Amino acid sequence: MTSSFTIAFEGLLEAVENLDPICLLSHLTLRYLFVPADEFQSESADIHRHQTWIELLTGLLVTRPFPQQAVEPISSGVIDIV
Repeated sequence: MTSSFTIAFEGLLEAVENLDPICLLSHLTLRYLFVPADEFQSESADIHRHQTWIELLTGLLVTRPFPQQAVEPISSGVIDIV
């Protein structure tokens, strides 16, 4: 029996396998980790949750070989899937 965690993890691997990992992490960082300088970020702000997910994805991507075939362009649709 396959757990929902295993299915979700396999789906994540499938979603990122043909993406340039450096470009993907750059886009995620720019989209989710930059906030206006005058905006206070409390401990419960979404930015902290996004940081954790980006760190997890970084660890996953550095353990996999860099894609040698043509990589998919990064778009907002791709970011939403990941």
